[in-house]
Amino acid sequence: MPAATTIAGMAAQEPITPPVRTLLVERGVRTTLWAPLWDVAACALGAATAARGRVRRWLATVAIETENDRHYGRQLAEIGDSDPACTP
Repeated sequence: MPAATTIAGMAAQEPITPPVRTLLVERGVRTTLWAPLWDVAACALGAATAARGRVRRWLATVAIETENDRHYGRQLAEIGDSDPACTP
């Protein structure tokens, strides 16, 4: 199945660092009160995108992953080597 191979390749590229939520709990950082609403909204948006077809699912995935890469790249550049938990 070509999609399974592609997804497995994407998963293999993920950095091996603790998930953000784990770091938040470990460091006692209080998240915003809006976080539960954002989680529900993200699931709803994902479901709506998935319902629109295979091509749109892939386009949304590429757009999200591209922006995530930019965002995390900027954060890592700012943090530098000052936080070992955030160093890939």
